[in-house]
Amino acid sequence: MNDLPLIDVYALGGTIAMTPDQSLAGQVDAVSPSLTADDLVKSIPQLEKIARIRAETLSNVASANLDFSIIKKLCDTAAKSDADAIVVTQGTDTLEETSFLAKLIYSGDKPIIFTGAMRAPNQLSSDGAANLYTAVLTATKVQSVNVFVVMDNQIHDPVFVEKTHTWALDAFRSEYGSDGYISEDRIFWQKPPSELSDGILEMFHEIDAVAPVVCISISLGDNGAILDLVEDRYHGLVVDAYGAGHVSEQWAEKLNNIARRLPVIIASQTSNGRVLEATYGYKGAEIDLFSNGMISAGNLNAKKARILLSLLVAKKTADVKKSFTHIMDRLITVK
Repeated sequence: MNDLPLIDVYALGGTIAMTPDQSLAGQVDAVSPSLTADDLVKSIPQLEKIARIRAETLSNVASANLDFSIIKKLCDTAAKSDADAIVVTQGTDTLEETSFLAKLIYSGDKPIIFTGAMRAPNQLSSDGAANLYTAVLTATKVQSVNVFVVMDNQIHDPVFVEKTHTWALDAFRSEYGSDGYISEDRIFWQKPPSELSDGILEMFHEIDAVAPVVCISISLGDNGAILDLVEDRYHGLVVDAYGAGHVSEQWAEKLNNIARRLPVIIASQTSNGRVLEATYGYKGAEIDLFSNGMISAGNLNAKKARILLSLLVAKKTADVKKSFTHIMDRLITVK
């Protein structure tokens, strides 16, 4: 058994670690995080056949409570590990963001696999055990230094993956399809995994904190009054814009003023397709916005664009637009 790969399982909490909370009077089925990493591993005896496991609980919270400091601690701990690979369990609400952040700041030399559960362990359709097993299996077989998300037997790149359903087991989807899938304890790659970094992300390895960057979504009839608060409280802005990267004329005027002093990223609410750059020319469309100094998020959704921008601003990057675009283009090489 000593020849089996050594896998560190780090638990952060989330649905996969939740059990009924009796303190919630009258809600006997309501759950909250309570299971440790050791609890999760011991509940799956099949793991003993594929890996040697070390389990450690780094936090035990619902994933909405995760933040940069927790993911930084996770990445630093993983970088110092002598294991062959790392598996991270956490809640799914922020899984696409935390895995993407880890892809940007992780400096280690072994793979990290993120997983979680859409259903709690006390539910008949719970998927946590299966997801943890397939995540460990993937960790034992991945050769390149990389970060992946494994859910529902699918292997996803954090750059593309999104949570697309509130409770379905196949909630996690990628715009261009998953990188691979697991079947009968075998991994089948549908496209070659991208390398984690070719040196362009090294600037983030020693970062200790992120800059305050806000993400604001436009909606019908919104006059943009909230934008008046941005400059006094934040160091950057991401706009979750309509369609191909469009806002109203009212928003365009306010954004033009903000963009003179702060970096402003334009992302799309659609979550599929690249923000356009040279098709629509009316006030508030992409040509107008980008001619006034705003930056395209490309294929990144607004939440991930915010993470990348917050890191660049924290590093006091001289040319945020150039750096953001370069990193985004390198990360999003569709295979």
